[in-house]
Amino acid sequence: MIAYYLYIFLVLLFSIFDFVKNVTLRKQMFVLLLFSSFLFFGGRYECDFDYENYVQMYNDTPNLGTETWERFFKYYLVMQVEFGFLLSCSVLKALGCPPQSIFLLCSFLTFFFVGKSFWELSKYPFLSFFLFATQFFGQPFMQMRFGVAIAFVLWACCNWFTGKKTCFWLYWLLGVSFHFVALAGLIPCVLSYINWSYKRIYLLFLFAVILLFLPLQGILGWCVSFIGFDRYIGMYFDVASDRYVTIFLLIIVLLPYIIYANRLKKENAYNMCLCMALGSILFAPLANAVSLFSRLYMLLSVSYCLIMPLYFRIIKRDLPNYSFLYVFIALYGLQKFIINLSSMYPYQFRIW
Repeated sequence: MIAYYLYIFLVLLFSIFDFVKNVTLRKQMFVLLLFSSFLFFGGRYECDFDYENYVQMYNDTPNLGTETWERFFKYYLVMQVEFGFLLSCSVLKALGCPPQSIFLLCSFLTFFFVGKSFWELSKYPFLSFFLFATQFFGQPFMQMRFGVAIAFVLWACCNWFTGKKTCFWLYWLLGVSFHFVALAGLIPCVLSYINWSYKRIYLLFLFAVILLFLPLQGILGWCVSFIGFDRYIGMYFDVASDRYVTIFLLIIVLLPYIIYANRLKKENAYNMCLCMALGSILFAPLANAVSLFSRLYMLLSVSYCLIMPLYFRIIKRDLPNYSFLYVFIALYGLQKFIINLSSMYPYQFRIW
């Protein structure tokens, strides 16, 4: 397991380049970090319980080079796996690529668009990437379709909040084609049409905390049973997290964002992060009760990777010694990493 710790240590070490003033050097080091992550995640071999499932799915997907579209669509309807992912498998097979190629493709898409988003939006892209690598460590490994969806939604929202609405729809649809959870990417766009005053934000926060103490699991379970989907109760209606942990995370991550709102409004990523964070607040109580919603919450909580470095930028103006905040952010990321690591197997590497 030492390979995982070594990777995270190197990612944290790379964050010192956030303080290098030479932009060219910073960019080169950031590209090196992304490329190293692409190889580390894309070249893994039998490191998690989903690896063999993805290999089997790749092998079973019809080869569009030798089989018909009709056969492909029949398989798509039977498997009920997102169209974009199956099409990628089929095209790679038609090109004569081995199963490992789908892992490399998903790793490339994930780190290319995550890296592009952080470089465009974060004043501390290396620190943002460290938070992503620790908080979402399991996604590019065990849930790689979900990892691709996160990357596409993040870049799609970046386009939406910079006025490139057409590009948003393109990248959002690509995200949905890899994982249906990318549908949640519409929520920040809807929330962007609301004028979020302090009062409205606090009311939403209070509403979410109240929901955490309601028997949502029972209420939602009854609704699902009522419409005839009882089979999903056993699959998804387990408790995803502790409510007090959820409240604590919401407070330490989002409350300072509200407190420093006047200063943060000058930042390019402010509106996007605010709307994504508010969306995560809406899903937090549901994720606490039903694990199915935890992925929707996680998708929008990728905004925390941009929010927390913003605190670093604001607080260092007020405090001469702000290293404690850097340590706090590092510890926050490491505890997330340790939780994700519990479901991993020893690392093995195979590039092709």
